Amino acid sequence: MDELQLLTGKPLVVDGITFKHPKVSDIIEVGEEFYLSAVNMFMVKLSDLMVELYDCGIDYRTANPFDVFIALCGDTLLRDGEKIITTKSGLPVWNEDSASSKRLGWLTGIPDFQFFTDGENVFLYSFSTKLAITESTYKIARQYYSKMHFRDNSEKFNPANDTTLKFLVRQEKRRRELEKRKPQKSAFASKISSLVWASGRTYEEVENLYVYQFFDGLNRIGRIKEYDNVCNGYYTGNIRKEDFKKIVEKVDWTL
Repeated sequence: MDELQLLTGKPLVVDGITFKHPKVSDIIEVGEEFYLSAVNMFMVKLSDLMVELYDCGIDYRTANPFDVFIALCGDTLLRDGEKIITTKSGLPVWNEDSASSKRLGWLTGIPDFQFFTDGENVFLYSFSTKLAITESTYKIARQYYSKMHFRDNSEKFNPANDTTLKFLVRQEKRRRELEKRKPQKSAFASKISSLVWASGRTYEEVENLYVYQFFDGLNRIGRIKEYDNVCNGYYTGNIRKEDFKKIVEKVDWTL
């Protein structure tokens, strides 16, 4: 993934599909909940879904992220109860009210992606454009949005056995119950405020930043402050010269 293209707000074009690089103003326009649900289709860690997967009899440690992505897009097909509705020719009917299709439509500009199989492979297909989100497309988009949001794809937990996994699932269920009692907080409000007051930019200027620029700004400010603190520690005599040389290389804010 070309970091310079991310830094300048370029979208991702792969297999003929253009994946949107949003601005902060786009998030404000569609709302945080919709935005996060859209990008998390690609960024979500399987450990974040371990409760849902466990309840379905799936071990997140051995699951394939693309298979889970496809399963989550099952709502793109119109159903009558558990039965998928098909046309006279046997093709599945697209569910126009699908939440997954709406999210993918916002990210790609293609509103009719739907669950599809050619008999061997399962993927998302758009009959209007003849374009598909295959596993290779998904992997590139996953890397793109994860890097855009400075997200590490490594899983949060690595339980060594089934007993530990069961314990973690119980703990996660309890944590979620406690979270329900807390007032909902904005995921972006404090970050936007921090960037404004730490950088000297106006709110209007921050709104116009692409998402990668926004998170890069927050990250860069943190590195600058860390660098300044190390230098202040050295000049006030709290860090030895030989230690300072080693530390300052690690906290170089220009890297």
